Amino acid sequence: MTQLQADLGIALLAAHVISDFLLQTERTVEAKKRIWVLVGHCVVVALLSYLLVGLWTVWQIPLAVFVTHLLMDYAKRRWFAARLRSFAIDQVVHLAVIAAIVWAVPRMIDAAQSMLWHEATSVQFYQWLLGVAGFLTATFVGSVLVGLAIKPFQRQAVQEGAVTVLANSASPSRDGFPEGGRLIGLLERALIFVLVVAGQPAAIGFLIAAKSILRFGEIGKGADRKDIEYILIGTLMSFLVAVAVSYLTRLGFVEYGSSWPAN
Repeated sequence: MTQLQADLGIALLAAHVISDFLLQTERTVEAKKRIWVLVGHCVVVALLSYLLVGLWTVWQIPLAVFVTHLLMDYAKRRWFAARLRSFAIDQVVHLAVIAAIVWAVPRMIDAAQSMLWHEATSVQFYQWLLGVAGFLTATFVGSVLVGLAIKPFQRQAVQEGAVTVLANSASPSRDGFPEGGRLIGLLERALIFVLVVAGQPAAIGFLIAAKSILRFGEIGKGADRKDIEYILIGTLMSFLVAVAVSYLTRLGFVEYGSSWPAN
């Protein structure tokens, strides 16, 4: 992989994560049933990709991003339910489009042409973008992923009267704040990401211990077995996602700084 391809992949990945998870709220997701909202969202994704890539003459990049994003999001809204499988398929398609662009673009431009931000800031800009993409994946993408994964358990818990809510659920707990659980999940994954990237993963053990003390204190107040398992599944899944994404990001930093050759 050349430096151009590495920079291009990081820029497109960051644009995807920022536009799909940071800039897109639950209200926007529901509003995408209206075609003009869907088109507007895809325009934002394409423009952000164009801006972060910085290859102003290669108009095919934002066009490809816009068309593929529009088709996939339209298909998802029309034919797929909001389940883990449809989310995974959607993300795999988006990543495949990014991979195809990374492969094709160097064959479309002059070998001496480089991306604007690489010329202006050297590799630091893309290292920051990699960090931003990793952080948002661990926190916001992780929130969606864990929420969809535990949805079947949540439905069963609600049906059977177990109303304690996981750290990644958007629903209020028995006595908690609305969105409080989701915020806790975001903060714990953010903290794990910072600790791993900073080279202090051992400190995660203290985070696990602190949360376990709080959770088991809550569990002791009359929760049944399903309630306990529900909490543990969500908590462990949240930690697993955060740790995996954090180490992948850290590996990306190492590979970016030492292994990728220049153009």
